[in-house]
Amino acid sequence: MTIYAIIVKISNSEHGIYLYTKFYPVNLIRHSKVIKLVKSDHQLEKFDDELVQIAGKFDILQYNDKYYILNYEILEKFYQFTDVILERATSYFEEITKVKIIEGEDKLFSYLVSNPSHASKFIKVMSSSIVIKKKIPNEQLISFVSSNPKLKDNIETNEDKTKFKLKTNNHCNFFIKLLDDDFLKSELTQEEYETLAKNNV
Repeated sequence: MTIYAIIVKISNSEHGIYLYTKFYPVNLIRHSKVIKLVKSDHQLEKFDDELVQIAGKFDILQYNDKYYILNYEILEKFYQFTDVILERATSYFEEITKVKIIEGEDKLFSYLVSNPSHASKFIKVMSSSIVIKKKIPNEQLISFVSSNPKLKDNIETNEDKTKFKLKTNNHCNFFIKLLDDDFLKSELTQEEYETLAKNNV
């Protein structure tokens, strides 16, 4: 029998939790490696079959019809989850190209597909970007970048000041930060900040 994964269900009469972990050959305790003893009445007896060892760490948890991914690496390595990420990132990439805000589209695309973490971040940003949802005009974006001390040194614009020129990974990284509206200015101190946490008031 071949074991591919282990699923554990913990439940009561109302609720249940499913725990999933990828099975590896090292989790199988073979009789050639160790002497296995089990308690039987008041003595120990030898157990000749193979045992499965559960380490206590799980990769995926399901509760109330929602899945919580604890180990993304197994999805990418064993279940072609990377293909799903790249497919979604490509879809969002095509959405950006329609806005016609960048030169160097090939560079942005290669930046995304070369590293799943880049693609994952891009997906997260695009799915919740206020910049995208409010359809901030290109002219306003370029004006903002040109006046921001951090951005103007990390994103180039073309000579006409109509598009961003993405030529390096750093350009791509800061362009995605721009879409995520990571650069804020305090009305109190007039200081410029780069922040990931943004709570509406």
